[in-house]
Amino acid sequence: MYPTLKALTSLLCLIILFSACKKDERTVSEWGQLAESKLKEIEMLSEDLPCQEQANFSIQELSNGCSSKPYPILSSDVETFNKLKQEYFDLLGKQTDAMIEEGYIIDPCWNELWNFEQPIRLECNNNRMQLITSQNLSIEEAKPLADATYNKIMDFVNSQTCTDASSLDYTALVKDKVMNLQYIPYSRKSDITELQKMASLYNSLKFRIINSEGPTDYETNIKRVKSIECANGKPTIVLED
Repeated sequence: MYPTLKALTSLLCLIILFSACKKDERTVSEWGQLAESKLKEIEMLSEDLPCQEQANFSIQELSNGCSSKPYPILSSDVETFNKLKQEYFDLLGKQTDAMIEEGYIIDPCWNELWNFEQPIRLECNNNRMQLITSQNLSIEEAKPLADATYNKIMDFVNSQTCTDASSLDYTALVKDKVMNLQYIPYSRKSDITELQKMASLYNSLKFRIINSEGPTDYETNIKRVKSIECANGKPTIVLED
């Protein structure tokens, strides 16, 4: 007796399903290599860009919540960038799944200190576009920009009010030594996008300034946050003794 069309169709579906499953059976390293190749495709979109196209650029971010990197992208390539970005994150997700399957322990993002690379401006150098960021800005420009950014951050912090401390959290600003930190409060119920960008810009610049001034000096008397309270209607950080 010959198999029916329904039986053949069911068998074909099982074969396709099995093949799809087999394709996902890759190691952590293999998924990582695929993600790295996809990242190179993204980077190629922002390489060797002519200055005459300067008016047609926009700065796009490759951000997953734990890290962020800006790229100058031609307006005509933004759709391609978004497609590659999604494919890149999908591959990273599969790598994470493989890590869990192989017994790795995945640490959550450490949000105590934001330090993402921040875009500053686009420049034309040697007839090619260059993105100036917190990572390649000159130290001469970095110092006054860090000071101005700090003032903006403190304006934000001082404008906050609170009645319920349960929604409060904190992040840190680098001072004059590595691990010499100033903790600032914020509400998880608020939109902190701008605060996160300002703190990342400030910290990125401050780290570079510290490193440029000679041997890195580390703070030894490190204070930790004990609690965050509402004091006189203001979010207030209490440090451990």
